[in-house]
Amino acid sequence: MQLTAPPRCQGFALLDAALALALLSGGALALLWLGQQHLLTQRQQLARETALVLAQDLVERIHLNATQVQAYAQSWSAGVASASDCQRSACNRSELALWDVQQWRQRVSTELPQGDACVFAASSPEGWWGVVLAWHDDGESLRTDRLGDTPECPAAHSCWRLWFRP
Repeated sequence: MQLTAPPRCQGFALLDAALALALLSGGALALLWLGQQHLLTQRQQLARETALVLAQDLVERIHLNATQVQAYAQSWSAGVASASDCQRSACNRSELALWDVQQWRQRVSTELPQGDACVFAASSPEGWWGVVLAWHDDGESLRTDRLGDTPECPAAHSCWRLWFRP
């Protein structure tokens, strides 16, 4: 005697298994997508924190050498003249400013993805300066506002701005 399923029940187990596999695949893809979004958010947060630390580092350097504040002004992608090593030998204040900029620019380029910076004197209010740090970000998730004639954030970059008085 051979047992067979009634005609209306044939293939139901295959359909049930296919549906379960589709649901499991959809859930796995959703988890992967959420994981990727979390990683992107985490990477942006790390870039923001790094930009803040770098900006504060430069501001502290300028405060220590405030008489040479003009030597710290930088435009986007500015080349830096080679400076004598002020850790190994004594430097005057202008040499120290060049060395500070050289060291700081090196940190910006290595610690931020495609990092760049701009340091400028604000036209208004008088006596204020600004630091803008930019890093590569296709989503441009952090584009800080500009004031007046301050430098604009480059395309496909996020920016962090810090205002200070030397």
